[in-house]
Order: sequence, then structure tokens, then C-alpha cells
Amino acid sequence: MASNTAESIVLSDQAVESVQYYGSPITEKSTYPSSMVSQVDLKEFGNPSARFIYNFFVPDENINNASETAFFPTTNLESLRYFYYNNSAGSSAIPRFVEIDVPLPGASFNLGGLGSGISVSQNLSKISFEETFGSNGSSGLFFQETKAANFIYAHLSSSAVFSGIDLSNSSLAQAGNIMNSRINPVTLAEKKQSLVDMISNVREEGHHFIDSSGRELESNVLANIASVKVGSSISNVMLGEIVQIASEDPFSVFFEEMSVSRDAANSVQTQSRSTKINGEISVDEFDVDVSAISVTALSPGNLNVARKSSPIGMLIEKREISPDGNIVVRDPIVVDNLTVRKVIDPAVKYGYTYVYVPRIVYIVECEAVARDSTGQIADQACLLEILIASRGTAISVSCTETVPPPPPYDLRFNRDDLTGNLQICWDFPPNPQRDIKYFQVFRRDNIESPFRLLAMHDFNDAYSRMPLMENVPGKRIVRQQIPINVFDDPEFSNDKKFIYAVVAVDAHGYSSSYSAQFEISFDRFKGRLNRILVSRSGAPKAYPNFFLNLDTFVDAAKDSNSTRMRVFYDPEYYSVRDPDDNIINVVKTDSTNPVYKIDILNTDLQQSQTLNVNVSDRYIESSTTAQALRPAIQAQLSTFS
Repeated sequence: MASNTAESIVLSDQAVESVQYYGSPITEKSTYPSSMVSQVDLKEFGNPSARFIYNFFVPDENINNASETAFFPTTNLESLRYFYYNNSAGSSAIPRFVEIDVPLPGASFNLGGLGSGISVSQNLSKISFEETFGSNGSSGLFFQETKAANFIYAHLSSSAVFSGIDLSNSSLAQAGNIMNSRINPVTLAEKKQSLVDMISNVREEGHHFIDSSGRELESNVLANIASVKVGSSISNVMLGEIVQIASEDPFSVFFEEMSVSRDAANSVQTQSRSTKINGEISVDEFDVDVSAISVTALSPGNLNVARKSSPIGMLIEKREISPDGNIVVRDPIVVDNLTVRKVIDPAVKYGYTYVYVPRIVYIVECEAVARDSTGQIADQACLLEILIASRGTAISVSCTETVPPPPPYDLRFNRDDLTGNLQICWDFPPNPQRDIKYFQVFRRDNIESPFRLLAMHDFNDAYSRMPLMENVPGKRIVRQQIPINVFDDPEFSNDKKFIYAVVAVDAHGYSSSYSAQFEISFDRFKGRLNRILVSRSGAPKAYPNFFLNLDTFVDAAKDSNSTRMRVFYDPEYYSVRDPDDNIINVVKTDSTNPVYKIDILNTDLQQSQTLNVNVSDRYIESSTTAQALRPAIQAQLSTFS
């Protein structure tokens, strides 16, 4: 029979055992009951994860976290790009969202049982939490370092500097190998590769890699460390001192968390000590405050039997961390069933970091005693149904995208006959993210010279702009309400030759590679522009000659008034070897058959002749010293009249 008339409900505790004290004289006494320690251990989600999906740009993306609520897709995740769904405002596309994956603890996890018809969303105020479940005399501490990779990398790189390793002249992998050589090879042999991986984590230096499809390649270095969590229940009378000691070690992984919690812990300790009297036991040390979903009276014959528990839903806590470090607790995401495996949260701001803690909510049966503080009603044994959320695992996701836009394409050049200026036109590249907000026009004299910025078209309509990664002089910036993909170069003239390229920059400061590079000059005789493709698109900004459309060697050499030709073979190295020490035949050699041919053309007489060139390898290496004779070149030359 359900009853809610009792003013207080106390969970049943274990019976107090009696012990014997041996002394003079020997007497038997009953000990005072010790303070109750409650512990709850619930199954967790199997390795939950989260990732940020950026679909397209909207002007308020970093100041508005949208009004949409989380939902649970039934389609494949890839179809959520430009996914349309119905909300209170009507049908709209999702510009960005966080996808949270919450796999079940295991195949044997039972979703049925208790809690039929009980809604998690309607009982939020009645949920207890595993890490803080206990008596009023103790407090729960729960820590999880989601930025462990940053912490460890910072200390390792600092250790490298203090060890005398010059990181400016050494790669991170080289620094890791140097540090490895100083580790005891007997005790830490299996840890060496981990050390190299940790200090070589280039993501911590702001470097990102993308694959051919434009997706960022995720690093698995230290990925598991971020999921390590530490939780404990500590007596309130010692809480402040324990947190104080833990916060005094600046090299502790949880140093920052302990430092922030220090004042609150000291306040709880002071309050507890002011109310606790030595030698006396307070009822608060045994009472566990819970809010019951249901209360059912129990008969004496129904006590001390095994009780049940069942999962009925999930609770995903959400914290928002701004770029300047401010933390705001957002409303949790509540799911009333566990058949959902993925949760989509569109209410996120670009540039912010979000920490999610997915918890499984269980309904738990437990025996308790209902007491009436007035004494008018006798104590009654009862069965409670309470809601307890598991500890959960914090997962952090940064709402930023690091994929640069594609380069502009279809460059076109026209000359103004009146002014002589060169007009450069280009088109937007395919950009589903719609985030290209700048175009930069570059020019250089030749392939030996660096590019120089002529102008940057700025048509960024973001309400709050992200800073660019480059310092652009103000005189080079051309503000535009709408993009105008045309630029006039007044310095171009009929007797000049320049190489031009255009770069796209997105709203987040990431630059594309160079567009196709063209050498432009004016042909006076034909009265038109000469356009020569110097490089295809895709050359990085730092390496404009990466894809030069030129041969390494000159195919034809011009000469006049010569009667003899000498061919020299003067290599810088006598042998080239691969990593396995095998000789690579860079130059073909054959003493009997010609391996090279030289064509000589007399343009005046319209005659030609082919010279056969044989390279004979006469390399000799003595057993004591490396001595070599240069390979001889034998050429059969014909005399021209």
C-alpha cells in the first residue's frame, strides 16, 4: 500500500555489531555505530563520444546558440548535412550541431523491468546522483580532466626546454627521441613510444591535417586519458583540508579543479565542524536525503530481500565554455528512453567549447523506514522507488572547423584599352559551407620572387568577426557590401610581365591555397594579352612554386658561333642509397650502348645530327679508403661544316 504521510524517510542501514574489548577487567560493550558510508555503482555508457559538424555559415554563429532543442535522428548521420526538420519555428536547416554518440554498456544490458510509464523529464528534481549519493555528513567529489592532452604536452615540451633541447632546431619527434635516450631502458622501455607520441602531438601547437576529402584527421594521442575520471566521497569534517593539500601541488593533473573547489570545501568543513560535537553522533550522519517516486508499505516478512533496478532514460548535462574561459551551465538534454543511440544538439555557438556528461538514469528499489517527527505515527518499513543517475563520463568538443576553403577558379584577364590597366576576374569555388568572406589578390614578377598582396576584398557580414590569422595592412583592404570578384591592376603596362593568383579566406581566418597562377604580358604585335599557365591551383601559400608547370631541366639551349662541344659529367655524389643501404641508379651507365642523346640543329642550314653519349661507370673503392675515379664520358662527335 502506497503511503506518503510520513514526514521523513530514512534508508535502512546495517545492524550494529557488538565487539569485545580485552583489558583489565574484561567487559563486553556495544560500540557506537560508525558514520554510514553509502556507495552506488551503476553501469555507464560504453565509451560515449561527441563531434562538431559545421554545415554552413550564418552571421550570428558565434553569438547565438540558437533556440532549437536537441533531437534524436533516425537517419544516417551523413544525411544530417543540410538536414531539414520541423521545429516550433517551422522547417529550417541546421547550420551547425554537436552529435553525441551514446552506446549501451554491453549486449547483455537489460532495458526492460521497472519504471514503466515514468518520465525522466517530468522528475528531474527527484534525481539523485551516484557520485554525491550519501549521508548529509559527507560530500562527493568528482573530477575528470578533459584537457589532459594539453596539460601533458605543456609539461613535456617544458621538460624538453629545461633539458637543453632546442625545439627551434629540432622536430618534436626528435625531441621525444632525445628524451627517450635519457630514460632508464630497463624500467620504462615500453613507455618510450608513448613519450614520442605525446610530445609529437602537433595539434597542441595549432596544426591540423585534412585528408583529400577535406575532413580533419583526428589524432588518437592521449585520447583515452581524457576519459579517466576520479570520484570519491569525503567526510565533511575533513573535506577542506584534503582539498587544500591536493591544490598545493601545481603539477597535479587536477590542480586547477582543486584550486577552484578550495573555498567551497573550506566552507563546508567549517559548517560541519561548528555543528559537530565530539563524542556525539548526529542523525545527519545516517540520513540519506532522497525524493521518492513511489512509497509502498512493507510487511515484516517482506524485509531484507533482493531489490531491482532498471535503466529508464538518460540525462546529458551540458556546460558551455567561452573562448575567454567563462563557464555557463546550460539546461540538460533529457531522453525518456534508452533506445536512442545518437543525440543531436544544434544549440551551440561557433568557437565555444561544450562539455557533455551523459548519464544513465536508473529507477532503483530500496528499503527504508518512514518516520513521523511528531511521534503520533509508528515507524513503518516501506519500499521506495528512487531515481539515480550514473556518474557519467565527461566528453569535451570544440565547436570550430579547421578545413580551409577551396581556391578560387576560372581566372580571367582583360586589358582596358583606355587606361592600360589589367582587369582580373574570378569565380567562387564550390563552397557548401558558404563561409568564404575574403578574397586576396597576389602578384609577383617571376617564379624567383615572392608574391605580394595587392588587395583583399572584405565582404564579411558576420555580426561578430573572428580574427584573421594574418596581419593585412589597412590600405590593402577593400570593404564591400557584396562580393565583387573583379580587381584592376593599374601598375600593369604593355612592357611588363607579372604572375597573378587569387586566394579565398573563410570567416574563421583559414586561407585556401593559391588559385591557378598565370603569367600575363601584352603582345604589341598581335595587340592582345599573352596568358601562360605557370602553376595549377593548390600550391600552399608558403610554397607558391610547389606545382610549377615547368621542367626541371632546359630542353633546348641556344648557341651561336661555336665549332666544338664538350660534355662534362660531374656528380655531387658518387652513390645514392635508399634506407636499406641499397644503391639507387640515379644515372644510367652503359659503356657499349648509348644511354643519352643530344640533338644539334643548325637553323640556318636546316640540318640536324644526333650525338650518342655513353656513360661508363669506373667507380672504384679501396678496402681502406674511399677513392673514386669519375665515370668517363665517351662521345662520338661529328664535325659540322
